[in-house]
Amino acid sequence: MSLENRELALQNSALQNALTFSEDDFAEFENDAGKGVSQRPEDNIIPTIRVLQANSPECSAQGQRFIMGAEPGAYLFKSAHPIVIKGDPGLVFVPSILDLKWLEFNPRARGGGFVGSHKDKPSDAVLREDDNGRKFWLRPSSKTEVAEFRFRYGFWVPDVDGMPVACAMSFTGTGHTDCRAWESLMNQLLTPGGAKCPAWAAAYRITSRGKTNAKGQWMGSDIQRERKTTPAERNLARAMYDAFIEGKARVDEAGEVDAEFTEVIPSRGFSEDPHQPAF
Repeated sequence: MSLENRELALQNSALQNALTFSEDDFAEFENDAGKGVSQRPEDNIIPTIRVLQANSPECSAQGQRFIMGAEPGAYLFKSAHPIVIKGDPGLVFVPSILDLKWLEFNPRARGGGFVGSHKDKPSDAVLREDDNGRKFWLRPSSKTEVAEFRFRYGFWVPDVDGMPVACAMSFTGTGHTDCRAWESLMNQLLTPGGAKCPAWAAAYRITSRGKTNAKGQWMGSDIQRERKTTPAERNLARAMYDAFIEGKARVDEAGEVDAEFTEVIPSRGFSEDPHQPAF
C-alpha cells in the first residue's frame, strides 16, 4: 500500500471511530433531518479529480504548488487536503450525473485566476492560436479565455476501505474524448426490456495512459466497467443526482482553471442534455 493510501486509510479509520452512532442516535437524527445544515449550493462544493500532466504545477518539485507523490498520469483529488492517486491501478468511480460548463479565466501570462462559469460558450468568444500552436477561445473585450469542461459527478470508492467520497471527474481539452467514450460504455447497459440503465448501475475503473497525436503527447484516461454497484452506492448516486437537479450542490469550478490545458477542442454542438444522467 502506498504512503498516500495508508494516510487515507488512517484518516477514514479515525473518522469511523469518532462517528460510531447507535440506532437510537440515527432515529433522533431522522426527526431532525437537515436542521442547521446549509442547503445553499455555494456551501456544498464538490471537489474534483483530474489527471495530472507533465507540465502540471503539482508535478514540479521546484514549484510552490508541488504535491508529494504527484507525477504525470496520477490523479489529483483536489480538496483542502489534496490526495494523489496513482494512475495504475487508478481509481474506482460510481457515476451520478454529467454537467457541461464553460469556465472563464485569466491566462497565466496575466496572472491567472478564475473569472466565472457559463452554461454555454460566450457568444463573443473567438478561436485563436498561440505561437506554440495551442488553440484557445478568447473573449477579446476582456482578454480572458474560456474552455469547455465536462464534470462527471459521482463517488470515488477508495480501494483501501471502500468508503465512497463525493467528487466529480473533470475533463477538458482532449479529455472530452475520454469522457465521451465513457458515456458510450454506459449506453451499452440495458435492462432485459431494452431500457437504458441509470449511470450508477456500474462502478468503473479509471486508469491513466499516455496518448499522442500530431500536436503532441499527454496523459489521458482509460475507463472500463469494474463491477455492479451496491445498493448503498446506488442510493448515494441517486441522492447526488437529486441534489444537483434541485440546485443544492455544485463542483469546485474555481479550482479547475489552474489546470494545464491540453489543446482546446472547438465546440461540437453536443446533442446530449447535460442535466440528464448520461447512460
